[in-house]
Amino acid sequence: MPDALQEFSVQTSNYSAQYGQNAGGVVNVITKSGANDFHGNGFEFLRNSVFNARPWHAPRKDQLKRNQFGGTIGGPIIRNRTFFFAAYQQTIQRNVLAGNSATVPNATQRASATDPAVIELLKHIPVGDANNRASFSRPDQQDFREFTLEVIIHSRERTSSHSDTSTITSSGTQSSIQVTS
Repeated sequence: MPDALQEFSVQTSNYSAQYGQNAGGVVNVITKSGANDFHGNGFEFLRNSVFNARPWHAPRKDQLKRNQFGGTIGGPIIRNRTFFFAAYQQTIQRNVLAGNSATVPNATQRASATDPAVIELLKHIPVGDANNRASFSRPDQQDFREFTLEVIIHSRERTSSHSDTSTITSSGTQSSIQVTS
């Protein structure tokens, strides 16, 4: 979710001891946070056959439809003390995959069926060509959702300041919760 990011950095070598003795790189991602004023945004990216151009090698436009939309909102829960920031993004992609073909029963095989359940099933199977092949296209739909919620609590004490950040991220069937103090 690019709208939820405030800072992104990659360190590949010579990083400080706080990251341990890693052989690879370190990726730091800092999300935006709430403030004393409410703020947010919304977006949508759309792709479909109305906007698509025909590829030079294809006789017609592709049938890909893609909607990517979401938004962010942040603000105070308790002024000067507790803030929230939430982000949501969803991507829906629909496409008609290339045509496939399958072997289907011919007229002789269909006539030899005696079981009533098989006869009923054969009514829903298309009749093939001379080679007993039936062609079909299969639609494909993919749906991805991501949600991030961050609550920041600032305590004002005489000797120290304390900040808790909780981040909940969900993408598809995987989810994780990260709490840092």
